[in-house]
Amino acid sequence: CSIYFSDVLTRGQFGILVLLCLMATLYGWIKGKPALAGWALGFAIAIKVTPAALLPLFFLFKREYRIVFWACVSTLVFSILIPSLFFGVNGTFHYLLEWARRVPLSAFPIPPNADELYGDQFKFWRQIHDPFIFRNQSLYAVFVRLLRTSQDDMLARGVLLPRIMAAATSFVMLVVSAFALRKKRYETEEKALAFSVPIILLLIASTLAWTHYFSCLYIAFFAALTAKETNASGVLKSAFFFAVLFMFLGYAFKPL
Repeated sequence: CSIYFSDVLTRGQFGILVLLCLMATLYGWIKGKPALAGWALGFAIAIKVTPAALLPLFFLFKREYRIVFWACVSTLVFSILIPSLFFGVNGTFHYLLEWARRVPLSAFPIPPNADELYGDQFKFWRQIHDPFIFRNQSLYAVFVRLLRTSQDDMLARGVLLPRIMAAATSFVMLVVSAFALRKKRYETEEKALAFSVPIILLLIASTLAWTHYFSCLYIAFFAALTAKETNASGVLKSAFFFAVLFMFLGYAFKPL
């Protein structure tokens, strides 16, 4: 994972801190400490909203309602209450509304008339969302680079087919993941393996997945090191290793 850690540090990102919170979440879940798991996950959500997807994709699915409750409380504390002490209530909500107006838009493919809709302030958004930037290793960006030769070709032919292929593949992986995680109770050795599956799914399914996001794969590598020694089901192991293999297709083939 050192390549991803170095990418996080050189770009001034908070991926390692988010990873630390996710490891604390995993530790709390393994040890049966829902408050610890929830508070750690809530802090991760306050830093970068993406881990919030683990609530419906994993903890609600696994009926870990106490972890979900504490994660919601933690998110409110770290996102609203504590910032209000420094910026005031009005200032905090002003920043949150600005964030809600700008940042979540990067989760969606750029519409053809983005310049007309959003103006000059979203030129940076267009730049970071460019699927031809090799650092974007999302499934959507990979399909665009496979099916379109350049930005001009993409604008001329559109991205409907890459979107459909990425959405269909993500849906299949979601169904496979749900089937693999259907077990109600896990042995301690299985939990790291199970927890890493939705994290990998998030990295693949997102339309924007820069390489420094992949520092969270540390959890997957940690699970892989112990997978051979666990009693995890064959379906869970197969889903995990297929997801890891699929993740690195972006580095295995030159066109990607």
